[in-house]
Amino acid sequence: MTRFLQWTLLITLCTQLGYTQNNPARQTVTGLVTFTQDGSAVGVNVIIKRSSQSVTTSENGRYSLQVNSPNDILLFVKH
Repeated sequence: MTRFLQWTLLITLCTQLGYTQNNPARQTVTGLVTFTQDGSAVGVNVIIKRSSQSVTTSENGRYSLQVNSPNDILLFVKH
């Protein structure tokens, strides 16, 4: 299995969705990004596809951002 595919699968498994009840149109997505070799992934950009909205993972690989729809697609980019 390629390194990219391993990383993608791990991100998919580690991402947790948490929906806020205050405003059904806006939902909060939180998660943890990790690498298979060394644990947490610092500085990974989490981007909502077709949007200018993004966040960067913290020093422990965690992120949180608000999305407009449960159909929004998250992109994970490490430079």
